Amino acid sequence: MMDEIFGYENFRNEIVWRYRRWPAPSKDFQNMHDTILRYTKGDKHIWNQLYEPKALST
Repeated sequence: MMDEIFGYENFRNEIVWRYRRWPAPSKDFQNMHDTILRYTKGDKHIWNQLYEPKALST
């Protein structure tokens, strides 16, 4: 559906955010990740890279 809205050629990349959850009684698999799709309106786009300080080693 996103390809229909933005166009296949405007897909740039995806981010898969994985996290842990406590086990829960269920007959299905738990959702343990989110997927973020990145599209642009065309070839001319701006990407502002975000940086986070490195974590202190323990």
